[in-house]
Amino acid sequence: MGRLGWYSARLAEQGIIGFVTADSGRAPKYVAPHGGRSRRLGTNPLSFAFPADVDGQVVLDMATSTVARGKINVAAARGESIPTGWLVDKEGKDTTDPRALANGGALLPFGADQ
Repeated sequence: MGRLGWYSARLAEQGIIGFVTADSGRAPKYVAPHGGRSRRLGTNPLSFAFPADVDGQVVLDMATSTVARGKINVAAARGESIPTGWLVDKEGKDTTDPRALANGGALLPFGADQ
């Protein structure tokens, strides 16, 4: 689907509060539920946008995982590590290795206690 904020911002440009969500549907799941270690949920992004009296709009565009999967892919491609609390490996252990996602790991949900 891409960046949801594009859609909600178009509504805000018209003076309307925009709220857009997306469900992963039948797509592969990448997020472990709170306390879980395996993939059960989609990233299920959401976006809010509000008209403002300044240039542009106020836009929030986020995944419901701690980080978007794309950031994990970029770190893996660059050979960089990621912060603790973003990902668990296939055994459910915290990891800073972004390649763990491609090897059966899972993203952690937004709002985790780490």
